[in-house]
Amino acid sequence: MQNKSIVLYTNCINTSEKTRMVTSKRNINNINDLIKTNHEVVQNETAEIEPSELYIVTEIEGSQQADQKPKKVTIDDKVNLHAVLKAKENNKSIYFSNAKNIKINGKKINPKQIKPWPKTKEIDIEWFKVEPIKESYSYVNSGNRIKYEETKFDQGWTTIADVHPTYLMDQFPEEKTGVGVMRYKVKLATDNKTLSTPGKNKNRKGGISDKLVRVSFRPNTGSWVDYVFELFNTPYIWGSRTKQIDGQVGSDCADFALYGWRRAGSKLPYTWSYGLKDKKYTKNVATIDGMTDNGHFLNQKRKEITYSQVNEGDVILYPRHIAVLYKDNGNKIFDCDDLVLHTLFEEPKIDTVCEAYGIPEEVLRWKK
Repeated sequence: MQNKSIVLYTNCINTSEKTRMVTSKRNINNINDLIKTNHEVVQNETAEIEPSELYIVTEIEGSQQADQKPKKVTIDDKVNLHAVLKAKENNKSIYFSNAKNIKINGKKINPKQIKPWPKTKEIDIEWFKVEPIKESYSYVNSGNRIKYEETKFDQGWTTIADVHPTYLMDQFPEEKTGVGVMRYKVKLATDNKTLSTPGKNKNRKGGISDKLVRVSFRPNTGSWVDYVFELFNTPYIWGSRTKQIDGQVGSDCADFALYGWRRAGSKLPYTWSYGLKDKKYTKNVATIDGMTDNGHFLNQKRKEITYSQVNEGDVILYPRHIAVLYKDNGNKIFDCDDLVLHTLFEEPKIDTVCEAYGIPEEVLRWKK
């Protein structure tokens, strides 16, 4: 019995000793891992960073994808603007940004190459809106350039896009995002380098370059008319061209209306005001032949034109001018006080029918 007790006691000691040895070894490994991690952190904080290129990527909240494509969204959406700095760190290409999933020039960046900027290193980041400062132009080209200005509005790696203009009239101050289109520039300065994305001087044949990141917000009513709001905050361009219109640089009256219809799915080419009377574009739903003393329009039978004959979203034809019928004033009669959307020698805006260009000639409806 005594010998068995000694053996059992010895085994207990051996087991306990082994446990202590394993625990000690784990503790040493944990300490080594901690030292290694701290060493890597110190290395990252003290590594020499060589900035090379700066980009802006935009991300619709919830999409989990940030890229440089124009964002055309509704006022119910939120769009984040992220600065992305490409640099060399320990001879490796790194992208510093708050964004997680990034595409630059159409190429997906390996997430392992994306990291936040070291907290111990100083950096200054400023955001600017790039916007037109004049409301009207004729035949924009390299000899007749649209004038743009840059307005600082925020700082930091990430900001929220809004399209409230500084120089043109802000017609939707109550909307958090604003309504219309805006372009952006970001400027970044470290202790050894200053970089900037393209800005006001980046012209393309008199307009602004596609290299500038842009975001546009439109209403979300479900009508095709929502799309014409994407041209708000742009100047009137007499004789606008397809690239200027579709690139949201500017438009004239007919192109302004046709932009919205094309965005809704139409393949019809751009044309001038009376070109919209062509049967392949529209059909006539009313011809105006006078007006009552209280501003109600009359048809050729000298009867008041009601909203059983015309609809919101119809195209209003004036003498050499076009507008889009936006809203009835509530009386269900087509009259001077109803609202239209149009652009004429100034940026797109909301006017009453008669303030826009007097008494219309016809009411047209898109052919579907």
